[in-house]
Amino acid sequence: MRILELISSGGHYGAENMLLNLAQGLQEVGETVTVGVFQNSQNPNLEIADRLREAGIAVEIVPCRGRFDLRAVREVRRIMTQRKIEIVHSHGYKADLYSLAAAWRLRVPLVATCHNWPGKSIALRAYAALDRWALSSFARIGVVSGEVARLLERAGVKQDRIVPIPNGIDTRRFSSAQPARDIRMDSAGEIVIGVVGRLVREKGGEVLLRAIAEVAKEFATVRLIFVGEGPERDFLEECATKLGIGPAVMFAGHRSDMPEVYAAFDICVLPSFGEGMPMTVLEAMAAGRAMIATRVGEIPHVITDGENGLLVEPKDPGGLRDAIHKLLYDTELRQKLAKNGSRHIRDNFSFERMTQAYLEIYGGLAKATPSNMHTVGASNHHPPQSRHA
Repeated sequence: MRILELISSGGHYGAENMLLNLAQGLQEVGETVTVGVFQNSQNPNLEIADRLREAGIAVEIVPCRGRFDLRAVREVRRIMTQRKIEIVHSHGYKADLYSLAAAWRLRVPLVATCHNWPGKSIALRAYAALDRWALSSFARIGVVSGEVARLLERAGVKQDRIVPIPNGIDTRRFSSAQPARDIRMDSAGEIVIGVVGRLVREKGGEVLLRAIAEVAKEFATVRLIFVGEGPERDFLEECATKLGIGPAVMFAGHRSDMPEVYAAFDICVLPSFGEGMPMTVLEAMAAGRAMIATRVGEIPHVITDGENGLLVEPKDPGGLRDAIHKLLYDTELRQKLAKNGSRHIRDNFSFERMTQAYLEIYGGLAKATPSNMHTVGASNHHPPQSRHA
């Protein structure tokens, strides 16, 4: 099959990792994959394009002025027709809207993956609502959590078009990496606690800092590493200073050497207020790191508390402090969680499983008759005319 994957990227985060793993998996089984990456005028982040090219995957850059850009629609349509695309698979609201507009009246099945709709601003809520409206015209939608599936159903998406597909990762990348030397200083007795993700309020960075401030009173050698960037960085740096733990907190920014980064951690924490199926949990566990995460989204379907990780309630610095204390005092438990977690991810969340699930969707749609291959032409909807995509 000739498949076009489409994404608008603001950095290398969970959706980008999922797309990279899927594209590599499809290529490994002999499918023809092209990835279209939007070059947005306001935030022209093309890191995912570079990573894809390094993996030998064909990339098409789609220039876009930021709002609904008809030239970008035409460019996506050109890619589809020139490359004789049989399946379009979009990732994120902007890619969803542009693929819908570009495929209008073309008999090409549309597939999307919905990770979540983070952010509570008026603009982000409007984009999320517009996305859910657009997805009602897609042939299939892969979802990473039951919460996302329920939101889609309430928005009018037919239940038989929604397919639960857990994220998957290439566990081979994380099995034997050496620790990143700029993170692992190897000071006597040093304990490195890492958190990976965008620096936004919903990721719970302030809650983690308050927990670490309490932990540091008993464990002076604890260091906390934030990996990622975002609008909350200045606030979090100021918060660490006010809590008196500034020297023990490092902001490592964006990293492209994630297997080495995880290998440098003793414990990995995700204190998010809400999630779908976070890639950082899968990656940290695959890397053999003891994982502490909040009981949100699909995380409880990945982590069995006390067996392959620890679960805590969101927005609870005391509970997070206690969980960290438990692993610092009990190295045997830490090792047990790390070993069990690695095995669990390898057995249940591999990119091979994810790739096969999407291949089954693609194959079923590609074999469909022309009259039902693509729902856009048959629906009562019209192409989205929003100028805020």
